Amino acid sequence: MILDARNIVTASLFVGYVVCSSCGLLLFKSGVPALEAALSAGRWWSRAGMAAFAGAALYAISFVLWLVIASRVHLTIAYPLAIGLSLTAVTAGAVIWLGEPLSATRMLGSALILGGIALVVR
Repeated sequence: MILDARNIVTASLFVGYVVCSSCGLLLFKSGVPALEAALSAGRWWSRAGMAAFAGAALYAISFVLWLVIASRVHLTIAYPLAIGLSLTAVTAGAVIWLGEPLSATRMLGSALILGGIALVVR
């Protein structure tokens, strides 16, 4: 693959999508309990609850990036690449940031997803 300006922009769009989508989901997941607690106490604003709003905003940005990607790249390449990378990024983030367990089966699944991505983009 030759790195011309169009390829660099497309790669940047994929990176932006994966980062915004993954971080958006992780922020939302981590912020919802605090947001629920604040809302039940009659408060709209809480510092931890703002993570849920920031996560939703990042996820919305990722959707816009996805629309741009889908207009530029064949879906048979774009979809497995974007979704596969997002799945593995969210899995890694959930383990590192949220403290979720990582079993050998999940590790194998993530490795298989990355292997599938390598085959699709060839």
